[in-house]
Amino acid sequence: MICVGLDLKFWPDVKGAVQDALDGNGGRICSDELLKLIKENKAQLWGLHDGVLRAVMVTEIINYPQLKAIRIIAVGGRDMDMWLDTLIDTIGRWGAGQGAHVMEFVGRRGWEKKLTSKGFGELQIFMTRRI
Repeated sequence: MICVGLDLKFWPDVKGAVQDALDGNGGRICSDELLKLIKENKAQLWGLHDGVLRAVMVTEIINYPQLKAIRIIAVGGRDMDMWLDTLIDTIGRWGAGQGAHVMEFVGRRGWEKKLTSKGFGELQIFMTRRI
């Protein structure tokens, strides 16, 4: 299974999954606004596949005054146990190559159980992990 940056031509195929991942975010952002950020190179569209697209996610680079972070804004898919480690490892390596110090995750509370076992911990209202 590999995690790759997706061309925007795939957006119609993944828009629904991205919007599903954003449900419950309190109206902070919608899939159309994420598409605009991706087109402006302010966010990155990723897909995880093994011949079949298993997961889709959107990340952004956050430049805090004291450190840089890779934030996972939206992630969704099926058969999560097949791809969660690959996703975290790939984004962590890519983020480190971008000079990031941490990976952040913003999502539904249900992710807490899965991500805590992967080294993430709650910090304010989102989860973070050193990379």
